[in-house]
Amino acid sequence: MEGTHCAWCSGGRGVFGCVVLRPTTITKDNGVFLLAGSSDASYVGVCRREGGLELKLVVGDVTNPTGGKQSGRIEWGDPKPLSKLISCLSRGEWTELTASGGSGVAMEDGTLVFPLMVKSEAEDVYSMIIYSTDNGSAWALSEDMSPAKCLNIRVTEWEGSLLMIVDCEDGQRVHESREMGTTWTETIRTLSGVWVNARSGVSRKESLHVDALITATIEGRRVMLYSRRGHASGKKR
Repeated sequence: MEGTHCAWCSGGRGVFGCVVLRPTTITKDNGVFLLAGSSDASYVGVCRREGGLELKLVVGDVTNPTGGKQSGRIEWGDPKPLSKLISCLSRGEWTELTASGGSGVAMEDGTLVFPLMVKSEAEDVYSMIIYSTDNGSAWALSEDMSPAKCLNIRVTEWEGSLLMIVDCEDGQRVHESREMGTTWTETIRTLSGVWVNARSGVSRKESLHVDALITATIEGRRVMLYSRRGHASGKKR
């Protein structure tokens, strides 16, 4: 991000560098929405310390190519703290918000959806979404969320529903919602490749599980494409 990298962190005396975590993107028309965590890193004596994590959103505009160039460029705006764009954070319900990494969703009705992980005051981590119906001017957190200790959320739109895939302690789970996360219902009908329960004696990393997914229109047909990682037998070969 030429010209805006330094804006991710506040800077100041003793600042050594900027740490940007789990960038997550959405593209819509000529716009690019980038959500990521940022933290100042500094030295105190010989010890390296990192400041508190802050989630920021930056919007870029893809300009048309000029001068015979094959591709255009992205003009980035200034990063804005997400806490200033959503009012419910002032209640202190969540102590930390973390971007999931990967990609969000631009829904067919124009709604923008980012997957998030949040930490409660009790130090429990949940997965949920944040969405905007006005092209990114204001954002709202979903009312419902995953069970505690379900991480690494991925989201996509499918047949009018939002799908949320999360990695839980007892396996991978799929939830769907038709009202922007007001409620999430667990389902296994949509993704047959998801193992709902981890196999006995097999670690979560070795179990076959969905890693990434996208939807696309191919020859007029809407399809879902997803990759799976792990070992079908639970054993390395």
